[in-house]
Amino acid sequence: WLVSHRLRIVGVADLVEFHPGAAGLPETPFPVEYKRGKRRKWDNDEVQLCAQALCLEEMLGLAVP
Repeated sequence: WLVSHRLRIVGVADLVEFHPGAAGLPETPFPVEYKRGKRRKWDNDEVQLCAQALCLEEMLGLAVP
């Protein structure tokens, strides 16, 4: 579960990848969402991914690119 108490949102990511950080820095988290079908004209998929990144930032205290 991904949670932001500040924003009052909860969600589930399909996957969270952790990439190695630069020398001495912590790993960088990247939320990943798998989608099927045609791309829709609305931005809901991008908004979902951004919300997951905001949750990860709050939960881990790390910047999510």
